[in-house]
Amino acid sequence: MNHTHPPTLVCLCADAAEASAFAARGEALAPDLHVEARVEARTAPGGDPDASAEAVRTAAAGRPVHLLGHGAAAPAAVALAARRPGLVASLVLAGPDPVPSGTPLGDVTVPTLVICGDGERGTGQPYAGGIRDAVFVTVDGAGRRVHTERPDSFDAWVRSFVQIAEGLPRRAENQRRAS
Repeated sequence: MNHTHPPTLVCLCADAAEASAFAARGEALAPDLHVEARVEARTAPGGDPDASAEAVRTAAAGRPVHLLGHGAAAPAAVALAARRPGLVASLVLAGPDPVPSGTPLGDVTVPTLVICGDGERGTGQPYAGGIRDAVFVTVDGAGRRVHTERPDSFDAWVRSFVQIAEGLPRRAENQRRAS
């Protein structure tokens, strides 16, 4: 990873308490990642569905971001990744709520990690099964709040996944040059 300008991980959360918890993860993930935690507008009462896209665009500063959706914000993160793949380098769904009907899982084309506690497999598996080539990980001894219940495991998975996603465009370019 480029440590001069680390990749940005934008965390969409359903409420301010979760946004605060993810902001705290940013300290643990630095210097490998720059973390921005935001309350997802579509999960807030009367929220603007385009506000998250604008917030992500602002955080992106001209580069695609790695987008994380937690809990009730996971479906909105999926929709954003599906509708604006040029804005999203990869998608991480952490402890997602059940998949609402109409969530465009099949339209997601970016690398995706679904990470859940072992007590939450039932909510994560439909996301992983509906998104092509998604990686599904369960963390022993954790529930929906895997990022606070098993932070070291969570951080290691997210850091590794983003590092892999960051390398994919270079690998594709090297393969094009070799052929």
